Amino acid sequence: MANKSGASLQKKAQPAEEAPAELFIPATDHGKVAQKTTTAKAKPKPAKAADKTEHTQMDIEDYLRVLRTLGVQDDKRENFFGRLIVRAFEHRLVNPHEAIKDDHQLSRSVLPGFFTVLHILLGRSLIERYQEMTKEIIKRANGSLENIDWNKIYGDKDAQHVALDALVALALHLESIDESATWFVDLVNDHSGASEKISAQDLLSLQLTQSTFQWLLKDLFAYLSEVLSSETGRLQMTKRHGAETCIKLVEFMDQLT
Repeated sequence: MANKSGASLQKKAQPAEEAPAELFIPATDHGKVAQKTTTAKAKPKPAKAADKTEHTQMDIEDYLRVLRTLGVQDDKRENFFGRLIVRAFEHRLVNPHEAIKDDHQLSRSVLPGFFTVLHILLGRSLIERYQEMTKEIIKRANGSLENIDWNKIYGDKDAQHVALDALVALALHLESIDESATWFVDLVNDHSGASEKISAQDLLSLQLTQSTFQWLLKDLFAYLSEVLSSETGRLQMTKRHGAETCIKLVEFMDQLT
């Protein structure tokens, strides 16, 4: 992948409007959970920075219980924050019973696995905070949590800031895309929503692949890339998350070009 400096990103983008103080979650607060001693069979790259956490088998079991509690192990309506994030690659999703025509498409059966990875990387506390913040935004913008006008929510500035903060946290945990690809894809497929009754051939067609993983990431981080592509956006991200974090984010985004 091309290696460019942050200063060379000259694409003009709509600058990100500064978020209200109550929406701010410091980068150093992303994904902190208690450490355990037993290592997981499949886990993300061990953390190097103070704001990263090495997830253990016990941690993952805790997260899976939270997933079941919140009802986010599948594409259910109450997963408000999950839907906000999935919006970025929603256009690629096809129903599980539909044939995948090319590697630009994703089966909806990958969503439970995607949400599982999201919870493992960001941590229970941060996910719950994002979920509550999203619910409050929906109540304010929609009037209730029923009959939600999602196009209105997607266009809400506060909702966009929540999504952007979550992308920042996720990028800091992924760090190296090449090193993250294998365990990310494996975790998604291990927790997919595909029926156990389908054939092995059909199952393979519904799973996330290395190729679709790359498309997923490009879509997922498109908004963050847009913000970082302008000097104004980088200055705002530096003010919001710090210079060191902004540099890491630019380096991460360079991997997707």
